[in-house]
Order: sequence, then structure tokens, then C-alpha cells
Amino acid sequence: MERKLRDQVRRRANSCCEYCQMPQAFAEPTHEIDHVIAEQHRGPATPENLALACFHCNNHKGTSRFRCGCPGDEEGSPGVYPNRHRTSGKSRQNVDSIHR
Repeated sequence: MERKLRDQVRRRANSCCEYCQMPQAFAEPTHEIDHVIAEQHRGPATPENLALACFHCNNHKGTSRFRCGCPGDEEGSPGVYPNRHRTSGKSRQNVDSIHR
């Protein structure tokens, strides 16, 4: 992945995990660029399919997708696009338990 694309995702996320909103300044190790739809499921390396993720969220998620509880986010639906839920706090609902 090109550095320009990684930097674009970090800027959009304001250096916070796009799943749980944890700022990079309070996390070790460094946040990672995550494919929302995994590469193995043909997820593209585009800004819309990439999210900045802390170690805990990225490893908990694996190749699956978080669920936010929004209408239309039932089992079988594609799940959360964290960068679309950043300001609403919706993505946090399903990741609070990861950091315990």
C-alpha cells in the first residue's frame, strides 16, 4: 500500500482508531491500516474500504466486520464501515468489551 494512501487514512481518522476512537497517543503499539472488507474477500485498497485501527480492534475483528446496531445492520448485512460512523459514536457500541 502506498504511503500517500496510508497518510490519507490517518488524516481522515485524526490519528484515532476508527472503530473505538482510541487516540494513537494513548495506545501501544502503533495503530494499523485495516481493510474493512478483507483483501481475502476482495476488499479493495481504497480510502472507503480502509480504516485506522488500534491493535486490539484490528486483531479482534480479524477478517470479519463489526456490527453497529444501525437499521439495516442485521446478520448477513455487510456490517460497519467505521469511517462512516466516526462522528456518531455508533461503532463504539460493539467494541467497548475489547479493551477490558
